[in-house]
Amino acid sequence: MGLWFGTYQDTEYQWLRWYSANRQWISTHAERAEQQQYRTEQEKRIAEQERIRADEEMRRAEQERIRADEEMCRANLLQSQSEKMAEILRTLGIDPTGL
Repeated sequence: MGLWFGTYQDTEYQWLRWYSANRQWISTHAERAEQQQYRTEQEKRIAEQERIRADEEMRRAEQERIRADEEMCRANLLQSQSEKMAEILRTLGIDPTGL
C-alpha cells in the first residue's frame, strides 16, 4: 500500500492505495470500467473501419464486374458487326477470309 495523489469518487486528494508487487497501482473498479469502455469503443471503431473497408472493396468489385460486362458487350458487338460485314462481303462474292 502506498500514497497516491489523484481523483477518487470525484474527489482529488492524496489517498492510500494498493499496488502490486511490481509497484503498479491496482486499478479501482471505476478505472477498470473506464478502461473496458475505452476498449469497447476502440473495438467498435475498428469494426466500423473494417465494415467501411469491406463496403469499399465490394463497390470496387462491383465496378470491376460492370467494366468487365461492358467490355464483353463491346466485344460481342464487334463480333456481331464483323460477322455482318463478312456476310455482306460474301453476298458480293468476296471471300472475307482471303483479305
